[in-house]
Amino acid sequence: MLNNNTLTKSDFITAAFPATYGNAIGGVFDLQMRSGNNLKREYLGQIGFNGLEFGAEGPIKKGKQASFMINYRYSTLGIFKAVGIEFRHG
Repeated sequence: MLNNNTLTKSDFITAAFPATYGNAIGGVFDLQMRSGNNLKREYLGQIGFNGLEFGAEGPIKKGKQASFMINYRYSTLGIFKAVGIEFRHG
C-alpha cells in the first residue's frame, strides 16, 4: 500500500507514451516521492482505518541539504489478529 505522506504528486495517464515511459501502451502511474524536511525534525503519529502509522523526518546534519524520512505502518487486520479477532470468509 502506498503511503500518501511520502508522495509529492501522483499521475495516472492513459495513451501511448514516449521513451521516457518505456514506450508503454495502455497506462502509466507516475509517482514522485517528496524529500524529507532538511530544516527541522518532525514526527507523525496517526490512528485510522488502515492501522497505526508512525513517521519521522528531518535533517541528517544541521545546515546541510541531506534529509531522512522514515515511515512505519501496522495494519488494522494485524492488530485484530494479535488480540485474537479473526475474520473468516466462506
